[in-house]
Amino acid sequence: MTELLQTRTTAVWAALAGVTVLSWAMGSGMGISDVETAGVVILLISLVKVRFVLSDFMEVRTAPLWLGRATDAWLAALGIMMISRFLIG
Repeated sequence: MTELLQTRTTAVWAALAGVTVLSWAMGSGMGISDVETAGVVILLISLVKVRFVLSDFMEVRTAPLWLGRATDAWLAALGIMMISRFLIG
């Protein structure tokens, strides 16, 4: 049981759960009062969460380098499009 608690996967899962609570709190009006700033921060947090899921749970971290770079490029393009669309309206 102690080996399970000491793995990277468990640490990433706990961090993702904590950041999810943080995002929820920000979306509920706690923390940042400006809606646009809070929205952009929540989107950035979600992109970081997706990066960790891709890396650790879909094992892209151990995949060939080109696949890691391709998923990073896809995630960056997706993030730019989502944040731009959010700010433009």
